[in-house]
Amino acid sequence: MTSLPFRIGAAALACAAAAAAPAQVADSSDRLQQVSTRGALLFAYDSAAWLGTDDMLKRVPDAKTRIAGWIVDGPADRARIIFYDREPTPRAVYVAQMSGGKLVDPMLPTGDAALLSTDQLAMIAARTAARAALASARITSCTTRFNTVVLPPDEPGGPTRVYFLSARTAADKVVIGGHYRVDVDTAGRASVPFAFSKGCLTQDRPPKDAKSPVLFATTLTDTIPNETHVFTATSYGLPLIVGVPGPDTAMTMYAALPGRPVRRIEIPAAKGTAR
Repeated sequence: MTSLPFRIGAAALACAAAAAAPAQVADSSDRLQQVSTRGALLFAYDSAAWLGTDDMLKRVPDAKTRIAGWIVDGPADRARIIFYDREPTPRAVYVAQMSGGKLVDPMLPTGDAALLSTDQLAMIAARTAARAALASARITSCTTRFNTVVLPPDEPGGPTRVYFLSARTAADKVVIGGHYRVDVDTAGRASVPFAFSKGCLTQDRPPKDAKSPVLFATTLTDTIPNETHVFTATSYGLPLIVGVPGPDTAMTMYAALPGRPVRRIEIPAAKGTAR
């Protein structure tokens, strides 16, 4: 899929976004709530990773040869970033907490404090297995690289979900498509990579003076929006309207708003128009 300029359908999308606020209807779907929760966690973990990277590089002079990777754990409002070493059983080299959108309490643990829990080691193993699965499938980023985010299981015994998000490369572009997920079970077996979109999709970022800045996308890989839509809306601080085509070509519309759960929306028909 090619880049979709913001000017295409901008007026219609602005109307959809404006209509979404008063006309939002509660959707009791457990899946919508799950998508919203995962999307918020993706954003929190990704933010912790890039903020932690900048600080870690200042504190670990031999990072290039010592650091093997990172994971993030904890709730969205208290995410913890952990950079680990290259030992057969990885140990923490740098740890910091997120609070109020800022990095706090950075530390360079030693001794027993550097030991990682079983769950943390499982997240590291899942990251390694998922990367191998992505490489085996010969999947590459729609941009210059992937940002990797590992989410812990939703429940005991569930899969660890590893996301490969095509990274943003320009301030005036919004990356919506080109994201993947690999699920890794408790035995370390990685699934076939799941593509959240049928191809790459990058849109022009709305101009700063836009009266009703809004993004629009459709999804053909599920019957509702997915967690990467929530991640995109929150990352760029812009409403994302997601259309899901139905069997009769009718489009069901959803609103992914920064920091809020995904909701199905209904756009009131124009006066005199039959519904």
